[in-house]
Amino acid sequence: MLATTRHPGPTMLISDVMNTDYRTVARSESLKTAVGVMLRADVEAVIITDEDDPSGIVTRRKALIASFKTDDPLSEIPLAGFSSGFPTSVGPDSTVLFAIGRLVSAELEVLPVVDGLDLVGVVTRQDMLDEYTNLRNEAFDTLERRSDWESTTFDHP
Repeated sequence: MLATTRHPGPTMLISDVMNTDYRTVARSESLKTAVGVMLRADVEAVIITDEDDPSGIVTRRKALIASFKTDDPLSEIPLAGFSSGFPTSVGPDSTVLFAIGRLVSAELEVLPVVDGLDLVGVVTRQDMLDEYTNLRNEAFDTLERRSDWESTTFDHP
């Protein structure tokens, strides 16, 4: 679920596009469980939890790499073997442009959104691309309506 409140003005914030309905999997589970959750929910990543506290992230890409490197069945690859913490994150008041820079420099597809010490959501490249596309389309529609309005002649009695 995308946030529905838009920040006024030209700067779009992560809180405008982040997904607050992220999926979690316990660190005691296997990679098969995590991949199953990702596939069923059609999401790019799941948050690894340790006693219900967010402690890491597994993306589809990391799952594929782990499977390739170990050559083990997914059910035999423990999530405990994935690193703790988040390689990088953004705050809800960060700009989308800043988050795109983080994604690109860290070569990631998903960023955790952290407010203080609390995980409040995730944002993906696709979330940001979709929102920018929507904004661009709205801008073009507005320009088109403006042109139509300006070209309209009014006959006054």
